[in-house]
Amino acid sequence: MEKKEIYKAGMCIMACLFTAFLLILIYVPTEKYKAKKIAEEINLFLDKNGKKGYKAADAVILKSPVQSGVIVFTLKDKFEKDAGFVFFVRITGVCGPVPAVFICDMQNNTDFLGTFFDGSCLTDMQIAYWLSRLDILSEELRK
Repeated sequence: MEKKEIYKAGMCIMACLFTAFLLILIYVPTEKYKAKKIAEEINLFLDKNGKKGYKAADAVILKSPVQSGVIVFTLKDKFEKDAGFVFFVRITGVCGPVPAVFICDMQNNTDFLGTFFDGSCLTDMQIAYWLSRLDILSEELRK
């Protein structure tokens, strides 16, 4: 290889590394911001649905394939004690992707709170599937 080819290859590698660094620099803060904003919306949703003593606190990182469609937050009561988990699930319903909220208490009782839409686009079978799936997921999270 000549010096020019080595220089071009080195510049290409440097450009790729710089681009990767920039993408990481942008991605990390936006993920934290996204989780914070979703937690705020879930807290408003909990208040609206009669769960005023509870709030979504910290985001929980999942180590499973379901991670892309589910965001999990710890659930705190009014005394700031752990009360379970809040699941924010993207479910493909009759009218497209629907954000649904499920809550799981410390006794592993999972309840469907509703969707962010006024009309229900989810079938009973979809809700039952996610209730059973989230029961298993909450058991894994407690370990």
